Amino acid sequence: MTWRFTVEGLPPKKDGASSMWKKPGNRLQLLRLSALQSRPVGWPLDAGAISVRIQIAATPAAGDLDNFITGIFDALQRADRKCPIDLAQWTGEFECVTPDIPLAYNDDRQVSSVYAERISSATVWYCVELSI
Repeated sequence: MTWRFTVEGLPPKKDGASSMWKKPGNRLQLLRLSALQSRPVGWPLDAGAISVRIQIAATPAAGDLDNFITGIFDALQRADRKCPIDLAQWTGEFECVTPDIPLAYNDDRQVSSVYAERISSATVWYCVELSI
């Protein structure tokens, strides 16, 4: 089973300085909403090995590829229960993708392989493809 979705703009970025779940802006919300809207019926959250392909269209100045990869991986699982979340950012159209909901897997340790690339582009977007 393969699941693919594309999002306009940059992906959420994990940088270690502060939780991406607390950052203002809607990168995280847009990724989670796009993922939920395109998720195949019957997608198993507890699947064994998951392969992920990521293509990011942006300039190198947009950020480090590895920070975007970990941001995407973390966004597709449930946020850590110890992480303080500002639920005010998760209202309206984003209520269906609150951080307590795993979207692609229960834990990103289920990812067994990843291929990622950045292509230089004036238009910023990214595509995520998951296969089990």
